[in-house]
Amino acid sequence: MKKVKILQSGDFHLDSPLILHNNNFRRRRKVELLEAVSNIVNIGNKKEVDLLLLTGDIFDSKRVTRNTIMSFTNILGKFTGNIFISPGNHDPYTVGSIYDSFKFPENTHIFNGYEKIYLEKLDVYVHGIGFRDYYEEKDLFNLINIENKNSINILVTHGEINSGENSYHPISLESIANSDLDYIAIGHRHNYSGIKMEEGTYYAYAGIPEPRGYDELRDKGIIYGDIYKGLVDLNFIKTNKRSYLEIDVDISNTQTSFEIIKIIDDMSLDKENIYRFNLKGSILEHVIVDINSIKNYLKDEFYDFDVKDFTYIKERKDKISDRSLQGIFLKTIKEKEASFDDKEMLKEAKKIGLRLLSQGEIL
Repeated sequence: MKKVKILQSGDFHLDSPLILHNNNFRRRRKVELLEAVSNIVNIGNKKEVDLLLLTGDIFDSKRVTRNTIMSFTNILGKFTGNIFISPGNHDPYTVGSIYDSFKFPENTHIFNGYEKIYLEKLDVYVHGIGFRDYYEEKDLFNLINIENKNSINILVTHGEINSGENSYHPISLESIANSDLDYIAIGHRHNYSGIKMEEGTYYAYAGIPEPRGYDELRDKGIIYGDIYKGLVDLNFIKTNKRSYLEIDVDISNTQTSFEIIKIIDDMSLDKENIYRFNLKGSILEHVIVDINSIKNYLKDEFYDFDVKDFTYIKERKDKISDRSLQGIFLKTIKEKEASFDDKEMLKEAKKIGLRLLSQGEIL
């Protein structure tokens, strides 16, 4: 039974600004994103993959350095099989674009709009739909031309599968079902979708090989395996070197920054990962959480991190007289709650007010 071995990835967003990170780690993380591409090629060569399918948004924008482009093309040149790239909305194939201006290795084909390439040795048609502008509001599956249904037919594209309209190549499930394709490698979403099927056509988002922010929290990786005529045997391989993780830290009843730091220390977290510590729980009104003090300690413990304060003041109504400033303040806040739209702002005002009225000092 004929088959083709593939590896699918994309959405590298090389040279992303990574503005959430400190300068030193930002530079390091940009290098790590390129290293992720090199790792993918190494995996492909080790597993003797026939096709490397890259589903767009390889580059984050036009602000890509020449060094990054040359490093990327050099990495691709080391792959022993064929590479197919479908440009995405961040890196469309336009006049003067990276794909138009730079020389790519002989083993690499970049789709300029819709094209199909026949690989006789594998008896495989690789179709591609690449972005030619930063927006594509039409479903372009009507362009697909299946020349031989007995051959394996694969599509590499970038787009958004949904039932509504969008500006990033909207793809309907009906279009997938009627495509007569064996497999569709899709980019745009940054999470692995699982291998799905519509009327005999399999499709999947591989997601991204390395995360870039706290909105990309799951395991990241690539899709690897075999595509047969009318059947696939594909699996997800985790590749991310680091994970972005949100950690809720209950600091209820703590009195000092030292106590908060000790709670985090006692978690024995993997130092390779990047954390957002969400401080939660109730604290006494005189306690002020000193975020800067906590960050100054943690900067020597982790490559990069963030700390957010979501605590609330524990009201001790038995110790607050209705005629005291605190009592009058709490009554005023309560009266505002029903009509005030921004509940978070009101909550923060309540916290700050109680602290000031209790004459608390920073820990």
